[in-house]
Amino acid sequence: MAASSSSAAPPPSPPWTELPDDLTAYILQRLNTEQIVLGAQLVCSTWWRVCKNPALWRVIDVWHRPCSAGTDKFGNICRCGGRKLRRVCGCSVGRFWNIYRFAMGRSEGELVELKLAGFEVDGFLDYVTLRSSQLRRLTLDCYDTTKTEVLEALKKLPQLEELHLKTRLRFSPKDFETIGSACPVLKSLTYTNSWISKQEFGPIAYNFSHCWDRTRDFTEHAVAIGKTMPNLCLLQVFGQRMGMKGLEAIVDGCPHLDSLDLRGCSSFDMNDRVVKRCYEQIKDVWLCSIESAYIRYISWLTKESYQHCH
Repeated sequence: MAASSSSAAPPPSPPWTELPDDLTAYILQRLNTEQIVLGAQLVCSTWWRVCKNPALWRVIDVWHRPCSAGTDKFGNICRCGGRKLRRVCGCSVGRFWNIYRFAMGRSEGELVELKLAGFEVDGFLDYVTLRSSQLRRLTLDCYDTTKTEVLEALKKLPQLEELHLKTRLRFSPKDFETIGSACPVLKSLTYTNSWISKQEFGPIAYNFSHCWDRTRDFTEHAVAIGKTMPNLCLLQVFGQRMGMKGLEAIVDGCPHLDSLDLRGCSSFDMNDRVVKRCYEQIKDVWLCSIESAYIRYISWLTKESYQHCH
């Protein structure tokens, strides 16, 4: 009986280890960076080998969030008391840096898309630009990144094609001119300075009137966009006060626009010639006034239709 037991064949390998490496990498790319670093690559030696391929790290998606209920999503216990104030604690900052540095190292300079979200992320953009100048797409959904850091980083990314800014930072018209000059091939721009914290359990309803600063005018910002970003194909601007002058500057200065989304901006005269030009020249147009409706922020990004939008 003992001899029979000792000669028994070892259990078969899990079926996923037999998949081709390229197919395994394709599947793992559906996970975010944190899930790969702290989970997937540790499953088996096959996945560890696949995760060493720089091609898997061409897109880095990291979200730095505050402590909640004393543990993170992987069950790591926070011992520094950050959860009591729902703030970012020291251990989460260290963990975030470790994940970020690990992913950047694995990318070996081949990073083409960065999605950076969360709290206390100062320094990360500089870390990226020093190690990867091939970045094509950048999304910033950050609470406390400084405007100086963002602008200095963009000056080092002349090949950037997509820029999505969702922060509390208030960029001036001159700042938009700087962005346009630094990124001459920019094709897609999203901007809102009404930052909304990312939710793990679904989108939150948001009243546009609460995030629109009625004392600030975005018209000159729009003029700067039209002046310095002629290659734009997609433009999304959320919750800004903009006059017809600004809309006309965009239409005149961005002849390649296929999609113009100004939902949550000021009311536009739908009978004005500029508005008519928008619908004649641009394939997809969304113009919706701030007073017209309550709109979910996430839905705005995904271009759902609304009852009161024209």
